[in-house]
Amino acid sequence: MQRQIVKNLISIYTAKILDAKTNIDVLMINPTSIPEHSDFTKELDKHITEIATAKEKIAVLEDDLAYLGKDH
Repeated sequence: MQRQIVKNLISIYTAKILDAKTNIDVLMINPTSIPEHSDFTKELDKHITEIATAKEKIAVLEDDLAYLGKDH
């Protein structure tokens, strides 16, 4: 059960990374995809932060909580 929970969390965080990367790609290819009054840099930073946070959570699961994913 613990292994499945860890796998599920990693899948959730991986999906968040992919979503943020897609949003960054869209913004970089078509900067007008956000309203003119928006701050382009702030919007990019938001998605970069999402990637960093998700990667950090995956690292914690894999490095610090690896025992949770092992069979007991």
